Amino acid sequence: MTPIPGTRVFDAIGRRLAAFPPEPPALAVTQSGHGALRLTPPEAREVLYGPEADERLRGAVWRQAVSAAQREASDTGPWQLLAIWLTLPRLYRTVHRAAARFGADLADVQAEAVLGLLERLATVDPEQRGLGDALAGAARKRAWALAAQSAGQTCVADIAAIAAARLAHDPSAVPAEPEHGWELGIEPPARADGLSASIRFTASPSQIEGERLGALAQGLGLREIVHRARRPGEGTLIGTLSLRPAGARR
Repeated sequence: MTPIPGTRVFDAIGRRLAAFPPEPPALAVTQSGHGALRLTPPEAREVLYGPEADERLRGAVWRQAVSAAQREASDTGPWQLLAIWLTLPRLYRTVHRAAARFGADLADVQAEAVLGLLERLATVDPEQRGLGDALAGAARKRAWALAAQSAGQTCVADIAAIAAARLAHDPSAVPAEPEHGWELGIEPPARADGLSASIRFTASPSQIEGERLGALAQGLGLREIVHRARRPGEGTLIGTLSLRPAGARR
């Protein structure tokens, strides 16, 4: 199944889960006095969030969902997606509150919550109490953190995307050397013997972890909607890089 462009990740997860062939995964749990039960995803959700409280059955549902997700041989299977889907009802209010409070994009906050959930799902002990709380807690923490980072930031146009869209209408009209290109400005300017300092491109541990989680999201078929807003960390300013039209006044 191909995710629908523009769809928020929480909505797409349900559609993705329902589309697994030949059918979505079913949980086989044991209920006291009733033997084994086979629960479809909607039935498992009803056990977790329905009005009838059966804490033992709820615990059994969480244990099997998490255990099956961790045993999955590949990232393309349905069990990790099921574990995420079972946790979503605990996250709707949080992501809406976080996005509204800081003016963040709701789709970004949802995506960050899912990535936090995936990260915790890989390490949580299936036998511990409160599995649902552990998964939801990690997702909420990441959602609030991303939303808080959005405060005071201004979105800018994606220059590459705009250029690609314009060129797509009439590729033959593009000259061999564009009349209005871009050039990179460096401050302080280079000396006769080269730049004042070396330029290095580094990846922080959080960025590397983000790439790993992004690959996992791709395996689940959610790469087009699970995305992260990367923001630079603090550091010592020794100069600036600026992008301006070629030939523009400096």
